[in-house]
Amino acid sequence: MKKIYFITCLLVLSCAAFGQQTTPSFDGGSGTEKLSKYIASQLSYPEEIKDSITGNLAFVIKFAIDVDGSVVDTEIMQSTHPFFNNEVLKVFNSMPKELWAPALNRGKPIKTQIMYQGVFGHPKTLK
Repeated sequence: MKKIYFITCLLVLSCAAFGQQTTPSFDGGSGTEKLSKYIASQLSYPEEIKDSITGNLAFVIKFAIDVDGSVVDTEIMQSTHPFFNNEVLKVFNSMPKELWAPALNRGKPIKTQIMYQGVFGHPKTLK
C-alpha cells in the first residue's frame, strides 16, 4: 500500500514540477466568478428586448483564448433571446487580452477552447 501511495505522489509531483498543462485563467482567478462579474458590468440590454422577455437571460458561448490571451472564435451556441446574442458577442470580442492568461502546455502558451454558460437577471429587475 505504501508503494502505491508513493508512486501516486511521485506522479502528481512530477506532473506539477514539469508543468504539463494549465488552463486559461481570467484576471488571475480560477473558476468563473470574476468572469461573470466582468460580463455583468459590461453588458447592456438592448431596448428591443426589455419589454419582450420574461425571466432571466441565458446564453452558452463557445470561444477560444489564443496564445497571447486574446479572445477569438466566439460563437453563440444557445440563447434565450436572439437580440441578446449581439450584445454578448460584443462583450466577449472586446475583452482586453491582458485579462486572460492563456493555457500552458509544458510551459508554452497554447490556444484553448472554452464553453461558458451565463445567466443574468431580467433587465427590469437590474439597476
